Amino acid sequence: NGEPGAAYAYRAARSLGRVAPAGLPLPPRSLKLPAAPLNGAADAAPHIDAGPDQPDITPMPFTDLPHLPHPVRDAAFYESVPAKRLAAWVVDSVLILALTLLVLPLTLFTAVFYFPFLWLVLSFAYRTVTLAQGSATWGMRFMGIEMRTFRGERFALADAAAHTAIYSVCMAFVVPQVASIVLMLTTPRGQGLPDFALGTVALNRRR
Repeated sequence: NGEPGAAYAYRAARSLGRVAPAGLPLPPRSLKLPAAPLNGAADAAPHIDAGPDQPDITPMPFTDLPHLPHPVRDAAFYESVPAKRLAAWVVDSVLILALTLLVLPLTLFTAVFYFPFLWLVLSFAYRTVTLAQGSATWGMRFMGIEMRTFRGERFALADAAAHTAIYSVCMAFVVPQVASIVLMLTTPRGQGLPDFALGTVALNRRR
């Protein structure tokens, strides 16, 4: 087009934004940053594709418990556990009632006026001590089941006290009681509200 080589190069560079117009500073070239993951995708648990014929086994909080028997592969550990827990609860309730009646004379029968409170205190002590000693109440031992932590370990004193405390709160109100029963009947590991709160489970004892 007849322009000198330097002038043509300048006009071409200016059209591409590589040269600023006369008298103006050249703006910095923009940097394109990688887009940030949405909704915390970077922190999400990895998805495990088990194939078209297998169930989704993406890890989930409080439901993925690798130190405990799998509810499908090791189903024998959970067989009839909700029914056994109910029977164990009946046995434990009878034992706690007997213990309360034995303590009653020691209070010169004044505990008649605060019998529910005495029952609550003895129930808490009974469940905490028996769970801490053998990871099972006497009713659970009679029915052949035991409690395990989310680490797959037997209950220590702290585990027993925490589980009993949450259990006692649930028993004090109707809605948590009903919710706990529904969860035990419908969840893969038969866990109630205290179990979901602590990641614990009840298992058939190994023979």
